[in-house]
Amino acid sequence: MAYDGVYALKQGIEKAGSIDTEKVKDAMKGMAVNTTREKLFFRKTDNQLSCLAYFGRRRITGVMKKRLGLQGPSRKWYGDARNPFL
Repeated sequence: MAYDGVYALKQGIEKAGSIDTEKVKDAMKGMAVNTTREKLFFRKTDNQLSCLAYFGRRRITGVMKKRLGLQGPSRKWYGDARNPFL
């Protein structure tokens, strides 16, 4: 995602023809940008990028258990509401 942000800024600077903040901001309003995920769009109303956010959780196993100092079988999920710190 960080790469996409820098690449979107690059495309905005190229479209504006300047590195002036206001010019780049105005140039990116409603602009479509190519990213590593897909073509995304900046909303004209507030310059927010319309893109998907990915959420998930994973079971702690193997190497992660060793790094966290956990022992024995783990049935806990990472990010579980019952234990948000594991």
